[in-house]
Amino acid sequence: MSFKDWLCFVVARDAGWSVLTNDMALRKACDSTGVSCVWGMEAMAMLVETRHLSAARAMGVARKIARINPFITDSILERFRHRIGL
Repeated sequence: MSFKDWLCFVVARDAGWSVLTNDMALRKACDSTGVSCVWGMEAMAMLVETRHLSAARAMGVARKIARINPFITDSILERFRHRIGL
């Protein structure tokens, strides 16, 4: 992990916080030690579910993310769309 990811992990672990990341190495460290971890688009879904973000706006942001991130596949976008109720 990078120094910044390691620092994020240690602070979250020691403070009892959750980590928001899409980085696989950081997620693996969190998973192996019981630190709660949330995917980036999962956080947007939570905002939609609590009515702090509209589903349409969240989907628009997710599509923009997918355009620049090759790891966000059509399948991931479809699951996200379904989760936010579109």
